[in-house]
Amino acid sequence: MDPTKVRDQLATGLLTHAALNRALTAGFSSSLRGAGLFAIAGFAAALVAVRHHQVPEAAILEHDIAA
Repeated sequence: MDPTKVRDQLATGLLTHAALNRALTAGFSSSLRGAGLFAIAGFAAALVAVRHHQVPEAAILEHDIAA
């Protein structure tokens, strides 16, 4: 949770139950958005890391003929 987002939401007025709920919702929302972007970036990095290059078909045939 982003503490500055919650603090900014609560700094504007009286501390009521509704204000606290709104501040917490805004903080959790921004944190989940950031976590989602982090997860997407990790997924993309994993795809790049495990991407396999295809072996040319001629090399496969040479290997089969040699065996």
